[in-house]
Amino acid sequence: MADSTQQTSQAKQIKALEAQVAAFQQKEQTLLASVQKFQTLYERAPLGYQSLDAAGHFLEVNQTWLDTLGYERQEVVGRSFADFLTPASQERFRRQFPMFLADGQIKGVEFTMLRNDGTPLPVSFDGSISRDPAGQFQQTHCLFRELRPEEQVTGGVSGSRDGEILKNILDSLPHPFYVISAHDYTIRIANRAALKGAPLENLHCYTLTHHRQSPCMSQEHPCTLALVKKTGKPAIVEHIHFDAENNQRNMEVHGFPIYNPAGELIEMIEYSIDITKRKEAERKLAHLATHDVLTGLPNRALFNIRLELEMVHASRNKQKIAVMLLDLDRFKQVNDTLGHGVGDRLLQAVAGILQKQTRKSDTIARLGGDEFLVLLPEVDDGEAVEGVACNLLAALTRPIHLEDREVQIKASLGFALFPDDGKDGETLIRLADTAMYQAKASGGGIFRMYAEREGTEGHKTLVPLPPIP
Repeated sequence: MADSTQQTSQAKQIKALEAQVAAFQQKEQTLLASVQKFQTLYERAPLGYQSLDAAGHFLEVNQTWLDTLGYERQEVVGRSFADFLTPASQERFRRQFPMFLADGQIKGVEFTMLRNDGTPLPVSFDGSISRDPAGQFQQTHCLFRELRPEEQVTGGVSGSRDGEILKNILDSLPHPFYVISAHDYTIRIANRAALKGAPLENLHCYTLTHHRQSPCMSQEHPCTLALVKKTGKPAIVEHIHFDAENNQRNMEVHGFPIYNPAGELIEMIEYSIDITKRKEAERKLAHLATHDVLTGLPNRALFNIRLELEMVHASRNKQKIAVMLLDLDRFKQVNDTLGHGVGDRLLQAVAGILQKQTRKSDTIARLGGDEFLVLLPEVDDGEAVEGVACNLLAALTRPIHLEDREVQIKASLGFALFPDDGKDGETLIRLADTAMYQAKASGGGIFRMYAEREGTEGHKTLVPLPPIP
């Protein structure tokens, strides 16, 4: 009855964890779709983006920039920004660009640009620059918006409402988002979830996410950018990141390449999805598949795996293995008189006693009901196993305290040896079971060693036991 209840409980837990894993996967798909939408939005944002080198030449522009001015990307990248300005704005640019490089930012700076058809376009720029770890200039990052007629009459406005749109979009994402230099791992653009309060200037991806001073190159933490460089395609890896409190988080990292018109990889878009809860649910689900829910001990499936491994090891080193099967005597009486709750707690207590009486290299498993399996690798002979059997049975005769009551039990135990009695796991467990039932038929509270191979009676040891109250 208790076993059936436990199996039902285990099935419910497994079903709940499977549902939780499915929910996490659905959430990740939603987040992935969110970032993919952002990538489109980045190119189609309601304001143009451009980046210049120290000489004022274009490194990159977004699709909104191209559509607004009517150019193709190959007509822009590599040319001077001045080529796209009216003569008056060209002069203003030559005066103000050196100050921009020195100050590191601009806000509400106005120019009149020239569309591809030659018509003028009054715009307002907000921007900043990025530097390398040595403090040397790398490139500018500027957003522009078209000035409305009323703004042109009043000489323009200094507010940057439209200039904040892209930043707000980035900061609204619930997971870290970066644009990383393909040359030196410098973070060019990052949202609030990525920075966690850290300053953007001279910041590298590996410093921010892994708290280290060099790129990730190990098999456990493959570098996303290195994979993108190698394959030329988007890449997905799993990493261990650390949050602001230095807590470990499981992250699924996505990397997307950014190429210049010459086909050279210049940057990578990277975003990370926190999969810590999903990983934890998967670990719990895996644990339930190989462990008993009530006692936390390995189950029959895990016991068989370990037994197979130990048999291979023993064969190679010409050693012996013992397989024990232990059954509590009159356990049904405990359930019937004290209730299944007490019975469950008694099984948990027995599991703890068996673990304390064995080595770390031994395996204790719950077979089901009130039956337990014990795997003893590297034993010398049957006499050594008999000593362990005596210790286990004696330990179980001591009073067991369960909250407000004291319970005394006894057990029957049988064991078989590898390779003497059997050369496969199924045979060893079956023979240990046979020996255990011989012990139980003799009155219980004893052990028997399977000894049919010699045609003799199995050895038995009597352990004096008090009756169950």
